[in-house]
Amino acid sequence: PPDPSQRFLTVRECADVLRLDPRTVRRAIGDGTIPAVRVGQKWRIPKTWIDQRSAGVVEYRPADR
Repeated sequence: PPDPSQRFLTVRECADVLRLDPRTVRRAIGDGTIPAVRVGQKWRIPKTWIDQRSAGVVEYRPADR
């Protein structure tokens, strides 16, 4: 189960940090590239993943089309 003390970002917040369109973030969540949990009808992305990605620890790779 997720850690209740962990902070999560909305799709828009994640898109702002990663400088992506929110639709790109949703697509990446759908294909499993960006980890997320569903809260009701909204997606939430762990801030730790964003922080690791920003530090260069996690690489974002869009799905091949």
